[in-house]
Amino acid sequence: MGSLIGASFNYFVAKIIGQAFVYKIAGHRYAKYIFLNQKKMRHAEEFFLRNAEASTFFGRLVPGVRHLISIPAGFFRMNFRAFIVYTAFGSLIWVSMLSSLGYFFGQNEDLLMAYFKEISIGVAIVSVIAITGIFLRKRKKK
Repeated sequence: MGSLIGASFNYFVAKIIGQAFVYKIAGHRYAKYIFLNQKKMRHAEEFFLRNAEASTFFGRLVPGVRHLISIPAGFFRMNFRAFIVYTAFGSLIWVSMLSSLGYFFGQNEDLLMAYFKEISIGVAIVSVIAITGIFLRKRKKK
């Protein structure tokens, strides 16, 4: 529930701020210092809209990205019902994985922390491979 509440908050804040605001920032002369421009924003928007469900689901499994994926979903007005479903399933997997690790390695916290980085990297790699596969399959269909 905490993941859904936090993700929904980020979604609605981004939806209220709107993509027009982000495009305005991207068009500012100082945006180049944070490697942002309107062309990159259009490209990111097109990618997200083509892969919104997969991006939301797999984004929940990638540390660092999982907290930010709600923002483009809100900016680009992803269907909220779909957003909640994919967020719930992705968060369920993430929380289940962390809970399971905590249960099995609870007495060995040092061991868990020693391998947490490798586990996170593994999840990130699997997610990138899956997203790339989906992207390539959709591209091949076209």
